[in-house]
Amino acid sequence: MIIGLALDLVGGYENQFALFLTKTDFHALAPYFPGIHDIAPYLIMIVVLFIRPYGLFGSRKVERV
Repeated sequence: MIIGLALDLVGGYENQFALFLTKTDFHALAPYFPGIHDIAPYLIMIVVLFIRPYGLFGSRKVERV
């Protein structure tokens, strides 16, 4: 559900963000943002795996030697 919601939100706001970039000093980046909704789920998954490497519902296995 989180990925689907993020995909819809990014898809809805990407044109406005690209227009904002064209009006600022970052106008060279504007052509790259119309396709950002395609990679948004992958970026979210990378962030989640950096924060929680065992997944959202995983737990660390403690192995005592």
